Amino acid sequence: MSNYPRALYQPPAGRPRWTNDRSPSGELQYLSWGWRSFGRHPVPVSCHTGWTYQFVVLGRATLNVAESHQSLRSGSLVIIGPSCPYGWSGNVAGDRCRIFNWIWRDPPLFEAIRPDSDGLGILHLSGEVARNVEELHQETRTEIRLSNEETPLSIHALRIRLDALLSRIRRRTDRNSTPKAKVKYALAWLKKHPEELRPVSALSDYLQVSQATLNRLFRGEMKQSVLKIAYAMRMERARTLLNRSGSTVKEVAFKLGYSHSNDFSRAYARFWKHSASRSMPD
Repeated sequence: MSNYPRALYQPPAGRPRWTNDRSPSGELQYLSWGWRSFGRHPVPVSCHTGWTYQFVVLGRATLNVAESHQSLRSGSLVIIGPSCPYGWSGNVAGDRCRIFNWIWRDPPLFEAIRPDSDGLGILHLSGEVARNVEELHQETRTEIRLSNEETPLSIHALRIRLDALLSRIRRRTDRNSTPKAKVKYALAWLKKHPEELRPVSALSDYLQVSQATLNRLFRGEMKQSVLKIAYAMRMERARTLLNRSGSTVKEVAFKLGYSHSNDFSRAYARFWKHSASRSMPD
């Protein structure tokens, strides 16, 4: 890792950012926010001084860690240590994402969110937690604008709140990371999205696991493949919709993601051993 330079690549001119020039020994070293076009302005892989917290609020970005690449979606928050070389890029020139960034002098305050030996930790936030993180970044920006004698203590208080929030999320995630828990979430997702005709790729993206890992989880816990279970749940949903008066075969087919009703009719007949029209009320 020593082959990578130690540098801070700041956003293009005019993009909002703040650097702690007045008190370099202060707890908060750097702050940036707003929209970034990593596809057009990639950040080279380097090691940074301090501990980086970077939150992808909207859009997608590719995190490049040494020689590996990971696509991060909205709601992804990464914590990166000073020994971990990283940079950012986009899949195409037009890729944009809204991103919030803190760089702190010291490591995370809670053990649960300290990165492993590779220096990288990733959390996936949603709903109220994501909004809380946005609000904490806004409060941090307000404090650096005030810049008075109360600011250092206030910044430290914000750091405690941020780390405590993320630590609780990490512990909750760890409790829900068992194979049984993951399959439970996967089944709930499949039930909610019976129209998804590519359930393996969609579900692996949702759970942030590889397709091979997803299939291994299902075969271990359910003794069946993801495709077989998703297909059965889709057909169960189809029968429920057909039993309702007023729903035509064509309407049900489109609701369940089929472009052609004939494809749906064949799949239904193959599963239930009779035609879709037989499931409709008289």
